[in-house]
Amino acid sequence: MKLLYNFLRIYPWKSAIALIAMLFAGLAEGFGISTFLPLLGIAIDRSTGPSAAQASESASGLEQIVRDIFETIGIAPTIGTLLTVFIVSILVQNVLLLVANVRVGYIMVQIA
Repeated sequence: MKLLYNFLRIYPWKSAIALIAMLFAGLAEGFGISTFLPLLGIAIDRSTGPSAAQASESASGLEQIVRDIFETIGIAPTIGTLLTVFIVSILVQNVLLLVANVRVGYIMVQIA
């Protein structure tokens, strides 16, 4: 714990950038996974009833939240759209993790 405190004290901005990048990478991963649930719902075609209203009633809470977000933005939650969002969120996550790892690498080089 003392070592972590020393890193934060000696390199406050670099440590903050690495921490923020890792935080946003985790958020991007969570968003990507949360878009995967409606994707499965669409792929399985939960709308076996006569109307789409029955499909939205049988949807889980998370699936309904993601569908509402897409409707608010004005994007139809189709398989293509959800796959695109899923892939973009994975790319954003990996870029943010790369930034965080580069920052940690620079700190380690300066220490050594």
